[in-house]
Amino acid sequence: MKHRLDWSQFGNVVPMTPNGETPKPRSLLWELEAYWATLPRIGLLPRRSDVDPRCIERILPDAVILERVAPGVARFRIASQHLCDIAGGEVRGMPITALFSAAHRQQMTNALVDMFDRPATLHANLKGTGPGLTRPLRGAMVLMPLCLDNGEVTRAMGAIVTDTTAASAPQRMALSDLQIRSIGFDMGGMKHKTRPRVSVGGFAEDQQPLSGRPHLRIVNSAD
Repeated sequence: MKHRLDWSQFGNVVPMTPNGETPKPRSLLWELEAYWATLPRIGLLPRRSDVDPRCIERILPDAVILERVAPGVARFRIASQHLCDIAGGEVRGMPITALFSAAHRQQMTNALVDMFDRPATLHANLKGTGPGLTRPLRGAMVLMPLCLDNGEVTRAMGAIVTDTTAASAPQRMALSDLQIRSIGFDMGGMKHKTRPRVSVGGFAEDQQPLSGRPHLRIVNSAD
């Protein structure tokens, strides 16, 4: 069963098309956050196993899944090819803080603690700080916590989108306008309620130790 969004629940958030869209970073992040807000929940948080990539196909090229391994430390379980291109190599298994310049890593570390412990969602603007850019690399990021079926909060889904591709890699990001939004708010008049679980295919995430180069892909429910 494919879960479709009822956009009327989200107030001024409107799905945009190529014929009349806002800048790519904003429109994609709004779309992903709106999807996250409609997922079934254990308490305040959606379950990792209920994330269905068929509902966010437009965002898959920029999407990520993080795994919390220690307070303030979250590594990439799944990462897009676009993100690997910006970083200059494979990022799976790397901490997300490695994407940021030294001056911004502690800020990102503190934000990760808040995201998993409050819990909260993270929103930030990004700016590339590496060499060889034909124009400034600008983008945005959203990260949203997920729980496992046993209730542990050790995963997060999100996306890192940019308005241009880096001319050369690696690029390191600077954070600006970082917002930490505690979960439990009423989004566009829609309260977060626990809903019956729907069994669908999720992101294809290897449960074995990190190795190789898997990325986001769509899987069938029977897989």
